[in-house]
Amino acid sequence: MWRIVEWITHSAIRPPGVALSFRVQVATTVLSVVILLVFYVGAISKVDYGLWVKQQDWEWKDGAPGLVNGFSFAMWFFLGIEELPLAIEDTIDPHVNMPKGLLSSIATLLVLAFATSFFNTAIAPGAAAIFASASPLLDGYKTIFGDNSVTSGFSWLLIVGLLASFHSFIYCMGRLVMAMARDGFLPSMLAKVHPVRQTPTVGILVGSVLGLVTVIIMYYAIGFVRLGAVLINLALLGALISYAFQLASFLALRIREPDLLRPYKSPFGVPGAILCLVLVAYAVFTIIHQGSASTDFLVSIVIAAIYFVVGAVWFVGFARHHIHPLRLLHDGYVHVESPAAKGTTV
Repeated sequence: MWRIVEWITHSAIRPPGVALSFRVQVATTVLSVVILLVFYVGAISKVDYGLWVKQQDWEWKDGAPGLVNGFSFAMWFFLGIEELPLAIEDTIDPHVNMPKGLLSSIATLLVLAFATSFFNTAIAPGAAAIFASASPLLDGYKTIFGDNSVTSGFSWLLIVGLLASFHSFIYCMGRLVMAMARDGFLPSMLAKVHPVRQTPTVGILVGSVLGLVTVIIMYYAIGFVRLGAVLINLALLGALISYAFQLASFLALRIREPDLLRPYKSPFGVPGAILCLVLVAYAVFTIIHQGSASTDFLVSIVIAAIYFVVGAVWFVGFARHHIHPLRLLHDGYVHVESPAAKGTTV
């Protein structure tokens, strides 16, 4: 029930406007980082890598098979960062600020992901216990500050991290649904925006309902115990397929349109895109491998396959006849005003 309340709350915050949405996002994100920094500082004096990782045989757990089984969950640290460009229409001077935002966000995630993983496993109760824990960060706080009523009550504050990520997903979902509907991939009604706030209210409502229905169906299909892990794999499958298409599009544009105006140019170029495609393929393999070894994880693969099949049928039967890929260019949805290309639509 609390998950449903949280879903409704975050979906309701978005329609009133991007200003309120961004203020909530910034507040929850800053508070989440502060909570993590407090944890790192408190954990430093209690770190014993040899005792809590090596002696528990978790330094290279299960070797190569362990890498395969854990790869998808390591990706969860970074899932969603690729959606940041969806905020380009709400960004001031996007050709300058969007690359800065992407690079600084990825750098921040790298540091926080490594620090959280290291400090949480290198202190008591150790890597093995953290692996089995439903609340690993809370267990880390109990190690540092003691297992008492204050620490237990503090668990409510740790939910802020979930609020920050969940809220950003709602924002990106609304933008993505609106963009796809605007280009003809989805019904045009999903592109409708609020007459005053200009927020994609219909897309947010429909996307939120579909997401909530999916969670409820999976809850009754596999139960609560492994629901979180299975949902992670389900979300990752969708993300990885989208990564593959984005990278393929990037390579196609680099080859076919080498002289196209680019307000931002990837420093890694074609080699970087090819390497990322290889990593995407490996990540998909790890998820399928997990599905072949567990009935619960197989559910995520089956559901992903169903919505991809439904999407393919929708594309062949309807969407491909209504797509207008140049609409963004012709209608000037993204307008770049840089000294070198002022007034240029990209």
